[in-house]
Amino acid sequence: MAQEGDTIIFSAVGFKRSQFTIPMDLDERKYSMIHQLYADTVQLAELSVYPWPSKEQFRDAFLNLDLADNDAQIAMKNLSSAEMLQRMENLPPDAYTSFTYQMALDNTKLYQQGGMPTVNLFNPIAWAQFLQAWRSGAYKKKK
Repeated sequence: MAQEGDTIIFSAVGFKRSQFTIPMDLDERKYSMIHQLYADTVQLAELSVYPWPSKEQFRDAFLNLDLADNDAQIAMKNLSSAEMLQRMENLPPDAYTSFTYQMALDNTKLYQQGGMPTVNLFNPIAWAQFLQAWRSGAYKKKK
């Protein structure tokens, strides 16, 4: 808490430092003010980042780069089963898939409204999730 006569210094990155002295002749215990900071432009020197320690190592890596001969080889690599599976697992669902899933959830809630929820005893997806959680130790007693 600042007192009368104290000097407050304002500073922020990208702004000039400034100060304000609280007046000595305040009528009340509180003082309200708006203090404007002015932008301070700082010019940094250019920095170049290279993934190789020297230009010679870059030249050797660039000259020894093994690129595919044509676009067909690149397309076949991108369309391989393993590549497509990895992309499918890592990409979020598109808008239509998300919408369809949400509508199915809403329909299930409406169908079950006022009644007992569906028992997942014969649901293979629920069993797979249960076994995966069990293997990961989700059901172990925590100390």
